[in-house]
Amino acid sequence: MKAMALASSLIVAVALAHVDTALAQTAQANFATGFADVVERVQPAVVSIRVAGSGERPRTAALPKDHRFNKFFEEYASKEVKPAARRGSVGSGFIVSADGYVVTNNHVVEDARQVEIDLKDGRELRGRVIGTDPKTDLAVIKIVGEGRYPFVEFAARRPRVGEWVVAVGNPFGLGGTVTAGIVSGMGRDVGVGPFDDFIQVDAPINKGNSGGPTFNFDGKVVGVNASIYTPTGGSIGIAFAIPADVVTRVFADLRHGRPVARGWLGVRIQDVDADIADTLGLPGKGGAIIAETTVGSPAEKAGLAAGDVILRIDGVPVADTRDLSRRIAAFAPETEVRLTLLSRGRERDAALKVTEAPGKTPNGEGSNDPEWLPDLGLSLIPASKAKEGQKGALVLGVAPGSAAAKAGISPGDVVLEVAGKDASSPNVFLDADEEARKAGRRTILLLVERGGPSEFLALKLSN
Repeated sequence: MKAMALASSLIVAVALAHVDTALAQTAQANFATGFADVVERVQPAVVSIRVAGSGERPRTAALPKDHRFNKFFEEYASKEVKPAARRGSVGSGFIVSADGYVVTNNHVVEDARQVEIDLKDGRELRGRVIGTDPKTDLAVIKIVGEGRYPFVEFAARRPRVGEWVVAVGNPFGLGGTVTAGIVSGMGRDVGVGPFDDFIQVDAPINKGNSGGPTFNFDGKVVGVNASIYTPTGGSIGIAFAIPADVVTRVFADLRHGRPVARGWLGVRIQDVDADIADTLGLPGKGGAIIAETTVGSPAEKAGLAAGDVILRIDGVPVADTRDLSRRIAAFAPETEVRLTLLSRGRERDAALKVTEAPGKTPNGEGSNDPEWLPDLGLSLIPASKAKEGQKGALVLGVAPGSAAAKAGISPGDVVLEVAGKDASSPNVFLDADEEARKAGRRTILLLVERGGPSEFLALKLSN
């Protein structure tokens, strides 16, 4: 028996030795070529993004006292719109679908009047911002025009601390630059937004890398480069990337022009520190204590109350308030979740459905947020916001010298149709612009109402 056991041990030892040798040979082969194979495969899908700032947006106009929308406009008349802070900025991005959807940072394209996308093969293409999410600093651009483009895929899992990664982007406008490093931290909160959950990457990432991808050894995107820590303005080897799983959730909404839908509990919370934990008889700090519930919220309807401590979500412990907020926001509205609470000294479970935060319309858009279309020079809002049942889009402002101004459009006008389609959604304007350019036309036809009979206006597109 001892001999058999010894023989078995030797077999296992030899097998492990073979595994170790195989792993060592694989690692040696990887380091012999470095990231060359990965870079060669993914670099065609990494793009440079050039942005022209929008200049000054139109200030919402004051209308004559007898105008039918005057009372509505009074709410906006005092709103001064600041000029865009950037002109001619350069960033990075990457194509994630064969039909030309591009992911980048919100701060790269914010207030963009014009977006140009440079591919590695030398093509210079026009891009259209489809949607942005400032809370995660992400944006989606669509390459204008039909075509098939090289693209990359997102990693199915988050990288581990210590794992090698490579960043590809456009630092300082150089184009196609590659840098490598390791993942040195996860779940970093750097104060960019309410849902910070960054991967820390110790690789040289500089100005212009924003929006570019970070890849693993398999050539899959593990993160989107968003910010760096620097006391000098240049790279010191500490950068932060938005994890791929966060990007895919946001992308799913933005690619369809929808604001990002996030779960909401309706609670005001604070961390459970050591003193609070001792007071409540908890073994240690962790979780989030409820200070207040919002009237009519999912939390209130489920019986949550001030003083309850949320310990776990679907059985997984809650670390702190940031952890709770981030995880609840990751649920789609109407998702049922199970919370484990410490309530009046006893643990109990509460099942509820998270919803969207109040102040949203059914499609998730802000209740009274105007839409700015810089290519056309129009500031719009659905006309139904000003008058119930009114169709089309109400013009709040027109930029001087813009295409809209030249067409004779004025604040207070209602655009009923764009190229024969209902103009209530801003996307209709953007779609008509793209379709006209594809067809080689330089104008789109608008049906406009001004309190009297409606009339057609031809709006000339900018170059």
